[in-house]
Amino acid sequence: MKGTGSPANCSPGTPTASPALVRAVADGAFDAPGIDPLDFGLDRILDGVAALTTARE
Repeated sequence: MKGTGSPANCSPGTPTASPALVRAVADGAFDAPGIDPLDFGLDRILDGVAALTTARE
């Protein structure tokens, strides 16, 4: 039954494939109040570069 919206017939990454995840994101479950996403991401990248540099010393 193509197009029924059942998990067996959904493409990964579509809202109908993961309705609980879609609801969680819409409800703000992954929001971090007071944290700028750009700053957070940049800090993680720089942490990785620092770890790589330390490991190669």
